[in-house]
Parts: sequence; structure tokens; C-alpha cells
Amino acid sequence: MPRTLLLLLLLSASRLMSATWSTGSPSTTNNDDSCDISVAPAATLLLPYFEVDVGGKPETARTTVISVINVSPLPQIARVTVWTDWAYPVITFSIVLTGYDVEAVDLRDMIMRGVIPTRVDARGPMSLGNFGNPNHAATVAQDCGRRMPHVPVGVLNDIRALLTRGKSSGAALSCPVAEGEAQLGGDHGPATAAGYVTIDVVATCAPTLPTSTSYYTSELLFDNVLTGDYVSVRPSGAMNGYAGGSPLVHIRAVPEGGPAGSIVNTRLPFTFYDRFTPMDATMSHTIDRRQPLPSVFAARWISGTKSDFQTTYVIWREAVTAGTAACGDYVQNSAMPAAEIVRFDEHENASTNIATFSSATANAAIQSTTFPAIVSQDAGGWLYMNLNNGGSQRYSASRAGYGAGIVRATAYPRNVSQNWVTVNLFAEDRYGVNYDAAWLSNGCTPAAVSTKRQRIGLTGKSNP
Repeated sequence: MPRTLLLLLLLSASRLMSATWSTGSPSTTNNDDSCDISVAPAATLLLPYFEVDVGGKPETARTTVISVINVSPLPQIARVTVWTDWAYPVITFSIVLTGYDVEAVDLRDMIMRGVIPTRVDARGPMSLGNFGNPNHAATVAQDCGRRMPHVPVGVLNDIRALLTRGKSSGAALSCPVAEGEAQLGGDHGPATAAGYVTIDVVATCAPTLPTSTSYYTSELLFDNVLTGDYVSVRPSGAMNGYAGGSPLVHIRAVPEGGPAGSIVNTRLPFTFYDRFTPMDATMSHTIDRRQPLPSVFAARWISGTKSDFQTTYVIWREAVTAGTAACGDYVQNSAMPAAEIVRFDEHENASTNIATFSSATANAAIQSTTFPAIVSQDAGGWLYMNLNNGGSQRYSASRAGYGAGIVRATAYPRNVSQNWVTVNLFAEDRYGVNYDAAWLSNGCTPAAVSTKRQRIGLTGKSNP
């Protein structure tokens, strides 16, 4: 090929790629500039679901232990928020991490005894000063020094009530409606607490919740420095013992860096927290810069055989309520539809349904009516899950008429929601593995069409 022609081809390709990157979703050339979710240092960690036994003896009670790691030499503050399974925040607390530190939170200890990590370790030989992070607030030493080592008893009682029965007593934590205290989570009975957890890198220790505007304007940071994992433990007792674990969901800030409240352009179409970000003409709805989570997944299932294989799925779904939700609004998160679930067996036979989930997070067994019935005698296969619930109501309703002067109120019709799926495969109720399902589209992908529309295509004729 002549050298001149080769040069022209390279220049044309370069211009095409530049045009694509400047107008499209984040590229993958820079690892930060991506909508792909991976296990990499992040600004937010998500535990999609937990179950804790609040009855019985500690040695036989089920619990979940979260570990949070700071991979940087600078001190970091991790804000832990515990949510009900209807996406209501019940408690938030801060963990101070020295450089290269790791801290663990036993959720049963926190829910039963109010134990939260408040120790500040002496810095190690490779870490920087404990108050040397330039993005931390000027009041960080004072704020973090005021943390209580235990949750007050009255608050703790209502936390347990919210995570078990879904409704507080109103004595310490109150969210009232006309009939009394609002139902803010599912009723799991008096012995089981359930919900999910978010962990964010922040500028100071404060009780501010992620549902508050000030969380994004003065506290949330953007450094991708946190990694973490969880272990779910059910000690042996009346049933066989079992333990399983996996990395937490790692959600990166794109782009990363800068002080709290900084307004930096990002090409993310929406973000993990944008249901809660400020609705202000001077702000961006993507001020949190967190990667959005996907909506379409592929997940293996096995059920039966002589080894009694079984499958459950931890399914986290983005709720529809925004930060301005009233106490009576959270019931909307108890009936969120999913676009489509298709169950394939090992011979490609398929059955499908449109499911409605009764919570924002759950651990669902493959035999449950949430999933399509099997159409053969096969003991395994996989699920196609399009879990899109149609998008946040904040965008379809609240922002749609917010004001003609705010472009994002009318130019951003988000019709896709965020989700996460973890597969739990086990046998004989004692051996098992946990791993994240494969996502088939990332958080920047437009809403997927149904498999039926994929089959008939745009012509209306059936494709083979």
C-alpha cells in the first residue's frame, strides 16, 4: 500500500474515533472513562442484599460481614448506609480508614448490639498522615472524633423493627403517615433482618444520608480508592452450616478526583445516585459521577439431580422513589415490574414471563413463581433477565415539569433502571459458590427490546 494512502486511512480512522468518543458514551480507552462494571478500586461499594438472624444464639445465627479496604496511602472516610429492602435508609455511619487500612463490619453485631467501627488506627509505615487528605473537610478531626462507639438503644430498637417488620415504633426513628408509622420495608418476621448496604468515600464524618441534597454538594468525594467483599455465614445448627462470599459491587467515579461539591463534566448519561442529586439549575444531575449499573443479565441455574443442586439469585433493583419521597411513597418500591425474564433449559427450550418484584432487593429461589416455569425435565440451564422497570419516576414525573429553563428536566427521559444480580449455586444445603451474573449491557446501553421483538425484527416477520 502506498505510504500516502496508508497515512490518509489512519487519519480518517482517527477522526472517526474522535467523533465517536466526543458524542457517545464513555470510551474504554481510559479505565475510569467507562460504563463497564468491574472489580476495581471504586468510589462506591454496594452490598446488594443481606440477611441477618436477630433471634437465637450468636453461634448458630446467620450473619453477613462486610470488609472495606483503602488501597491508597491517604486516609479515607467510608460512609456506610443501611437500607431496608424497600430502599429506605435506616442508619448511616462513617468508618475512618488510615492509608492501606482494612475494616470489617459484622451486620449482626451492628443490628443486635449497635457495634460500629470507630477506632482510628495509628498510621502504618507506608501511609500518610491520618488527617492529610486534601479533599477532607476542615472539620474532619472534630467530626470524626464525635462518633459514638455504639448505636443508642432506642434507635437500635427501631432499626431492628424497620429491617425485620418494615415499620418502626416511632419512638426514636419516625416516618409517619395518617394511619401511624409508614411501612418502609417488607415484613420478614421478627427473627430475620434484610436489606442492602451502600459505602461511599466522603469528606467527613457526619450523619447525612445519601437521600439529602447536601450529601452531594458538600460531602461525597470522587476518588476510586475503595475495594471490598462480603461473607454470608450461616453456622451449623438445626440445618447444615453454609458460608459464601463475593466482592462487593464496585462503582467507580468517572472522572475521578476533586473536592466535595465540585462540578466536573462526565459523559455518563445518568449515574448511580442521580435519583437523589440536587434539582438545581446550577447543578448537574450527574454530580455524583458514579457509574450506572446495567439492567440485562445472564445467570446460570441448576435445580435437582442426586446431589440436590439448587440456585438462588440475589437481585438488587433501583427503586423508583427519589430523595424527596414522602413516608407513604416507599410502598411503590414493593411492586416494581421487570421487563422480561426468559428461562432456557439445556436444550434451548424457553419459557418467559413478566415478573413483579415485591422489594428493591431479595434472595429469590429458582423454584419461586418470580421465574418462568421449566418446560422440560432438564436439571439446568440459564436465565435471561431484562430487569428494567421503566426508569425512575423522578425523571418521568418530577423533572418533566420542573422548569423550561433547565435543559436536563426535559432533555433527559431516562427509561432504563439499574440492577444487579448475584448467582448462588449450592448443593446438599452446605456446599456452594457465589458469583456475579454476566451483564449483557452496561449502564450506558439504551433500554433493551423484548426477546419477542428481537425475533420478529423490524420487518414484523419471524426470524429463524
